[in-house]
Amino acid sequence: MLFINLFTPFLISLLIALLLVALFQPLFKRIEKHTNNNVATLLSTIAVVLVVVIPIVIMVFVVAGEMTNFTVAATKFLREQVLADNGNGLLVKINDFLFTINPSLQINATSFRDTILSVASTAGNTVSILVLALFQNIGGLFAQFIVFIIAIALIFKDYEKIPAAVKKYVPLDSRVEDLLINEFINTGKGVIKGTFLVSLLHATGITLIMYLFGVQALGVIFLLVFLASMIPGGSQIVWVPAGIIVGLGSGVGIAILLLILCFVVMNGIDTIIRPALTSGGSRMHPLLSLVSILGGLIVYGVSGLLYGPLIAVLFVTIISAYNRRFKQI
Repeated sequence: MLFINLFTPFLISLLIALLLVALFQPLFKRIEKHTNNNVATLLSTIAVVLVVVIPIVIMVFVVAGEMTNFTVAATKFLREQVLADNGNGLLVKINDFLFTINPSLQINATSFRDTILSVASTAGNTVSILVLALFQNIGGLFAQFIVFIIAIALIFKDYEKIPAAVKKYVPLDSRVEDLLINEFINTGKGVIKGTFLVSLLHATGITLIMYLFGVQALGVIFLLVFLASMIPGGSQIVWVPAGIIVGLGSGVGIAILLLILCFVVMNGIDTIIRPALTSGGSRMHPLLSLVSILGGLIVYGVSGLLYGPLIAVLFVTIISAYNRRFKQI
């Protein structure tokens, strides 16, 4: 138990390292074919750092800087565009519309204003606390980073030996072990590509559209779309409200155009790119994917975004391997 506790703080870093190495194996094999294992390990590790690690670090600092400004801008927007009582505020227009339907249908401006501003203030304080906690834990993050980079290099070097090591400690028939390992790798790759890579494409596409329309806080939007896209159909909870907000400031026509572009890009990624990315691996049912992500978040917190799908992949792998083995008997 004490030995396991030593690894617990770094479990998420080790799992991410393993998954990234699995995704970068085609590059590693191509380099190794023309050089040797050590050179391929070094160059592949550098590729992971350049393609994955450095962009994530930059994004973290960009989002951390934008979040504070974002909450301030959001509060200002609420005061000037939504809660303004000069006749131009959204709340006044809503009440005017409700009055035409039924004069008794009215939103209490004072209560609504106090509630909205209280929520905005709480959100701002929460963001400040999170940003402060991020920089206060810089030592722990640096330790995670060192373990992560070393793990990537070592796993690249000995990746082919991992199945044999697993077989040594799993008391099952060798054919069952082969089925389990192959199914886990195929399903894991399918889930990673179908969830994380597609979410990255969603976030990139939506962020580019928002940039073209002059929307601010692009780092925050990128992060929100990326996280929301892990849930099937979840990205709409980001770009639809963003389109409505654009409509309030720039007009209905601009907002409709933005929403149409977002819809086209999202559906294009889901119908064309997603099948191409997941064609080489097994895919989980969307409902199982949704439950694994939400359940992981509830049980494990933010780490559940990774733990949940992996646990679901392990479950699907065992069932699939059992069915294949049963058919062979």
